[in-house]
Amino acid sequence: MTDAFSLIEVTLAIGVVSFSMLAILAVLPVGLRTFRDSKVETALGGIQRQVRAEAVQQWTNFDGETMYFSDEGIAVDLADGPYFAATGSLSAPVVPGVSADTTNSLRRLQVKVVYPYVLPAAARTTNAFQLLLARQEGEEAG
Repeated sequence: MTDAFSLIEVTLAIGVVSFSMLAILAVLPVGLRTFRDSKVETALGGIQRQVRAEAVQQWTNFDGETMYFSDEGIAVDLADGPYFAATGSLSAPVVPGVSADTTNSLRRLQVKVVYPYVLPAAARTTNAFQLLLARQEGEEAG
């Protein structure tokens, strides 16, 4: 009796390895798509924080302003080839039960973020979020 593998054993081993490699390759596109989506969601979170900080500082000057961001969510200039573009729109919030004018102390900021900015408008994805901005007592109006 010899210590070698038979042709049937080698064929079965190649079949098992091929089947497992196919299963791994089938999962790869899903993993890459999930990674890309995760990267976009992380960048959108950073953009939201930066837009809120900018809107709190500028208060009235942020209406209609567009800010540009890289694919990592870092603020860039338009000349740097941005991946995201965020445009803000300020308005007075509707507060049920409050009859007083709250425009001096409370604002609603609606932000639309489009990406990838380099693509034509029809091919871009739009993500929108709203922020409620409140001015503390003693702060000056911008």
